[in-house]
Amino acid sequence: MRMRDEENVGGADRRQRRAIAYTRCSTPAQGESGIGLDLQIAGIREFATVAGYDVVGAYSDVASARHHDNLLKRPSLLSALQAAEQQKAVLIVYDWSRLTRYEADMEKITALLPASRILAVDDGENLARASKAGQLARAEKLGDEIVKRTKEGMARKKAQGVQYGNPNILVTQPAGVAAAQAHARSVREAVADVLEDLSSLDNDITNKALADELNARGILTGQHKRFDARKAAYVRNDAEDVLANRRARPPALPTLPAPAAVEEGWQKPPNWGRF
Repeated sequence: MRMRDEENVGGADRRQRRAIAYTRCSTPAQGESGIGLDLQIAGIREFATVAGYDVVGAYSDVASARHHDNLLKRPSLLSALQAAEQQKAVLIVYDWSRLTRYEADMEKITALLPASRILAVDDGENLARASKAGQLARAEKLGDEIVKRTKEGMARKKAQGVQYGNPNILVTQPAGVAAAQAHARSVREAVADVLEDLSSLDNDITNKALADELNARGILTGQHKRFDARKAAYVRNDAEDVLANRRARPPALPTLPAPAAVEEGWQKPPNWGRF
């Protein structure tokens, strides 16, 4: 968690156009590198400048937005909402997923700060807030409905005598797990090879560019699909660990030549080994 206070700009009209920035990344590695957070804040600042807002405070969290009721695990979000309310400012995020993925959590957020005072860079300033709330509600409802219908359908099939699963699961599952693990290792090694070719251990290539390079080389994901930026980011951390371990490994000793073959019938001279 980190917070940066920006210089306040005086003037009544300017105070009405104040903004608080909020950024979030999911993993400690992203938080320590600052890449995810820094790219977000850069986009927010550019958006604020064009839209005529002064960014008077910036807050960030390193925490996932998944699972319901995770707001208490993101103290900087709560601080950002309070600061925006106290300073009569808007809250600007890079995209709506930085806030939450659930309608119920969005309702709690907008109880602290009206939705009309929350802006997202990727949506644009004038997009109706009701549209985004409706999308969140629809996505969550659709996911719940799919799970419900799947469970009901399986229950009906079981009542009809349908057997789910593999009766030889105790034999086939370990072999399948081992094969999947071996394939995942090979994907990590392949991605590490690409990063090494591109000299990108220091994150100087975007996930989108990495995905394009992997697809160009015909490298597929663990599910045998083409890469996109999200899938590239998912495997990238493991691949960078592989590459870092390679670079930390001591160089291999040279291989000594094999001893010459002894000709058949050869015998030691009489004084062999005495001098």
